[in-house]
Amino acid sequence: MVADIEAMSHQVFVLPRDYCALGFLWWPDGDLSGELVEYRMVKHFFDATSSPSVGNFCLKKTAEIDKEDPEVEDVINRNIYVDDLMKSTNTTTNAIALVDKLRRCLREGGFRLTKWYSNDREVIASVPDSERAKAFVN
Repeated sequence: MVADIEAMSHQVFVLPRDYCALGFLWWPDGDLSGELVEYRMVKHFFDATSSPSVGNFCLKKTAEIDKEDPEVEDVINRNIYVDDLMKSTNTTTNAIALVDKLRRCLREGGFRLTKWYSNDREVIASVPDSERAKAFVN
């Protein structure tokens, strides 16, 4: 099974004390003669050099906090690269159970697994249409 974490970097909040570190200036409507406006990011943005490592740290913390199932923590630590999940299981039943556990755990951490793809129709049937890869949406 394969899945993607939707907008992973943008799911990670910045501590208020660090808002200034992600500040930027902007000219409204592109009018360079106008007054600059100062903005501050409250969430991490996608293209920062640190975004993959910050997102990965938060994923690992989410797995660490949720100790309900050691398998889920292991999958998050070993089978997610940046924002992509790739995992195989021995049986369809195990895959369906794992999909449910991963979706629940990551949802509690503020992450949404989406674009699910599998070579097993039963596994895909266990995933809501809104979270399947386009090839599998009815």
